[in-house]
Amino acid sequence: MRNILVILLTCLFAVILTACKEEQVVNKTENIQEQQSSQTEEQTEEQIDSNQEQKVEETVTANQQEEQQGTNLYGYRPEVGSIKTFTENGMVVFTEEIIAANDEYVQTLLQLGDNKTTQIYRWTENEITLVFEEHNMENPQEDILNQFSPIDQFETIVNNDASKMISWKLLATEGKESVSAGEFNQVLAIQKTTDEVVDEETTYTRYYAPKMGLIKEEFHLSGENGYSAKSELEKIE
Repeated sequence: MRNILVILLTCLFAVILTACKEEQVVNKTENIQEQQSSQTEEQTEEQIDSNQEQKVEETVTANQQEEQQGTNLYGYRPEVGSIKTFTENGMVVFTEEIIAANDEYVQTLLQLGDNKTTQIYRWTENEITLVFEEHNMENPQEDILNQFSPIDQFETIVNNDASKMISWKLLATEGKESVSAGEFNQVLAIQKTTDEVVDEETTYTRYYAPKMGLIKEEFHLSGENGYSAKSELEKIE
């Protein structure tokens, strides 16, 4: 009887010991799995953070490149052959005819009353600069882009390099303007102030639209006897 009891106790102890070992193995396996899962989650989060940082860096880089490139001013050229009429309060102020253009220059003819002024602009992706101006030429309709002599002092109207804009300053590049000829988006606005009138300030503001060039010009003279005027695009022929 004693022997049987000893055998039973031995078997019971063996079963308990085996169960404990199996539980330890299960616990160890679960711990390993938890560690692996935790490591996987951490790696996933790190990967997501890395991807987000990369996207932010790419966006910043793209914005910086866009800022450095500036506005494509070539797209603001008016079409050759077009005649633009500018008015104030329904009265014609002046007309602008686009005489000729090549890859670098645009030739225009401004008519204010009987006065006709030929102007040539260096009009590229990065700048609009007045390089030639002459009044009442013998044949103002003639294309002179291959034979003109530039003036001594250029006037930079717009330049993507702000340091080259001396007289004019850029006010806006994504504006919206409504004139008699219609509504325009992505309008460039520039302004300059002079002291051409003693003790007073004279301010000029111009607006340029894509494929149209100049669409509006404003004038303001300060002081007691100051006044304002505005001419805007009425029609295009």
